[in-house]
Amino acid sequence: MESLSEKDKTEWFKNWFDQWYLFVYQHRDQKEAADFIDNLPIWDEIASGDYCLDLGCGTGRHTKELVRHGLNVVGFDLSMPLLQVATEQMDSNMNSSFVRADIRKLPTNIEFSLVVCLFTSFGYFKTDLEHLDLMKNIGATIKQDGHCILDLPNPNFVFNYVNNCPESNKTINSTEINEQRRIDYQEGRVVKKISIVKESMKKTYFESVRLFKNKEIMELLRQSSISSSQIWGDYDGSPYHVNSPRMIHFGIKIG
Repeated sequence: MESLSEKDKTEWFKNWFDQWYLFVYQHRDQKEAADFIDNLPIWDEIASGDYCLDLGCGTGRHTKELVRHGLNVVGFDLSMPLLQVATEQMDSNMNSSFVRADIRKLPTNIEFSLVVCLFTSFGYFKTDLEHLDLMKNIGATIKQDGHCILDLPNPNFVFNYVNNCPESNKTINSTEINEQRRIDYQEGRVVKKISIVKESMKKTYFESVRLFKNKEIMELLRQSSISSSQIWGDYDGSPYHVNSPRMIHFGIKIG
């Protein structure tokens, strides 16, 4: 795999989340989001009408389901193409609004009963200090005894997957998609190069995501006045273990 430039490493998320991202990840459907949101272990403690912040909301798959549970949801995302899809797919009578913004610049003057950051929307930035600052900002937006859900990949699972499948190819509607993956062990990141070819058109994108260990996330939460109440290992609610696909932390604001 070609080495990433410094710009690619730090700003890849400004370029990748466009129409081609939607094309590559089209298998992520609304039913998957609905099943996950329906099974969240928070609904006895969240009241209808409470405010929720959906960080990295993308096309609003989860936003829509959170609204369906009676919440007033604000979706934050940097990608205009994804937010346009979210706006188009949301019914006009649904209690939601979308904001195009960097998630590092949160509305800390507003308190939410629930903040969610789902589908690996955390870990994009260059330094751990940026991630800590973001987590502290998340904690500051949550009201006392409010809830936080942070959905991350499990590093052990990613290590095994990348070692077994460093490269993959697929064709969708005559469009060829090549994905090359590697682990940057020095920086603790998974790096992916995505090449998309359709006739004479070729696009190249990158992903670079910090792989936090469970104990590192626990420390980030602690420093943000959030107590981790339980951890799921996948979207079906299965318990977390060392080789789970995901680390889905359920946290409560404690101070």
